[in-house]
Amino acid sequence: MAWKWASGVLKDQNSIFLTSLIRRTMFRNPTIEAIVIKATRHDEYSTNHRYVDRLYEWICLSPNHLTPIVCAITLRVEKTRSWEVALKGLMLMHRVMCFDIVAVNMIGRLPFNLSSFTDGHSNPEEAWCLNAFVRSYFAFLDHKSIILFENSREDDCYKTKSSGHQLSHFSVSHDLNMLRNLQGLLDILLQVKPHSEIAAVPLVVQTMDMIMVEIYNIYHQICITITRVLLRIYMVGKIDAKIALQIVQKATLQGEALALYYEFCIEHGLITNLDCPKVKQIPEEDIRELEDIIKGPSLSASSPTNDNLNKSIVAIKEQEKETTTKSKLKTVITNHWETFDDYQMVLTTTCNANNVHVNSHQDLPDLISFLNLL
Repeated sequence: MAWKWASGVLKDQNSIFLTSLIRRTMFRNPTIEAIVIKATRHDEYSTNHRYVDRLYEWICLSPNHLTPIVCAITLRVEKTRSWEVALKGLMLMHRVMCFDIVAVNMIGRLPFNLSSFTDGHSNPEEAWCLNAFVRSYFAFLDHKSIILFENSREDDCYKTKSSGHQLSHFSVSHDLNMLRNLQGLLDILLQVKPHSEIAAVPLVVQTMDMIMVEIYNIYHQICITITRVLLRIYMVGKIDAKIALQIVQKATLQGEALALYYEFCIEHGLITNLDCPKVKQIPEEDIRELEDIIKGPSLSASSPTNDNLNKSIVAIKEQEKETTTKSKLKTVITNHWETFDDYQMVLTTTCNANNVHVNSHQDLPDLISFLNLL
């Protein structure tokens, strides 16, 4: 173990020296590359946040620094056979992707590929666990970067649409497509799980802290977007309504998978019962009720005509005026949803992977039960 540590220190020092010899260009910056090396040293215990913060400062100073930072991370992780360096490089890329700037959203697929990463220095009995963890983490970040790119292009298209019925219909389709992307991303994210043999490794625990925050944020986005769609379900055609039903049904399955994921994390000491929010499944009767709405006469068999849209708008306006509980379109928001809506788990650019706090009294929202169509 001492030999491995000494070898890693020597490699880091040699890499830092070589950065001083490169010429500064649009893609290469010796200072930035030296910081990336220091932030991804051969050390399985922790990440040096001092150097991570310095990279944040470079990006905040100018988005143009994003290119040499991404290039430096790419050069670092592509040539390494050390799981510590690969994992720290992915965590660094994860933090960079949290910046809400145009340059980050336009990255697209990550410029490096760790889908077949193999560690060349660890115990062979542990190496397969570490390799699988690094690969699954890379798969999530790569897919997230693609989603950021696609959503950015769709948002630009959405903003160019004129106001009116066309915008209303397009906005629902936009939300449905976003939901499918988010649910696909959540499926990949739930595959990032360390084997029991490496679950206690400090660097793995750090990574899982970031993964847990991502899960909260993505699931929260799914809940908000489903709410927005269901509140406008009477203004769309049957095609979009059927897609919405498929999304709701998938949300039920993902709720079950999420509950199992939390059980796994509790079992391996990654989170505690107090930190684990409760996952409430969508009642079957609410799903059947949504199916009845799809079959109902208020939705056209194809894309909604102007007459159908006008009728839907009038129905919704009457709903807002209705004060009795016998209204057919009345929407009731439960306390569970209001509580969760106040709870914003946002992975900001200044987040610390070691300081993740979860309110144990706040439940993950029930996606459908808050919508009572009486």
